[in-house]
Amino acid sequence: GVAGQHFHGIIHAANDGRPNENRFQFAGPGPLLKVFRGIDLDDPRIDLAAVGIAFDGIDLWVTNLANQTVTEFNAATGSFVRVVSGAQYSFSAPDGAAFDGAHIWVANRNGASVTEVNASDSSLVRLYAGSAFAISQPVALAFDGHRVWITNFNANSVTAIPAG
Repeated sequence: GVAGQHFHGIIHAANDGRPNENRFQFAGPGPLLKVFRGIDLDDPRIDLAAVGIAFDGIDLWVTNLANQTVTEFNAATGSFVRVVSGAQYSFSAPDGAAFDGAHIWVANRNGASVTEVNASDSSLVRLYAGSAFAISQPVALAFDGHRVWITNFNANSVTAIPAG
């Protein structure tokens, strides 16, 4: 399914990570502005398997399920900013994403964890994992102004973690 949100007349969308169907779109009230496909992008640093997306007010953060990364794009131009990857993030089938005003939160579907990343420099803030957080196959996240809410697919539950 498509996950998407509407921000200031621009639609940002990501699909469910199927090969050759990886789209990243910019559209407005008129015609479609851009479509990026993971297999068609010229920049070799970008390998999308897009599933989740978050907007931080300037950039879009796209979770890439198959390759265990998060890709940051400028929302106004669509230009590549960076790929966030590495063992320190513990990305494991990164799925949903949310922004809390300072940090990007990523649900790690296969890792039973949530990774908190500093949006300004992509440094790791914290990894939330283990029984203390009751996270089980997290897939979606939402920020309510104080907490990050996490849906736990396997546990049929929702977990709240204080942000900040």
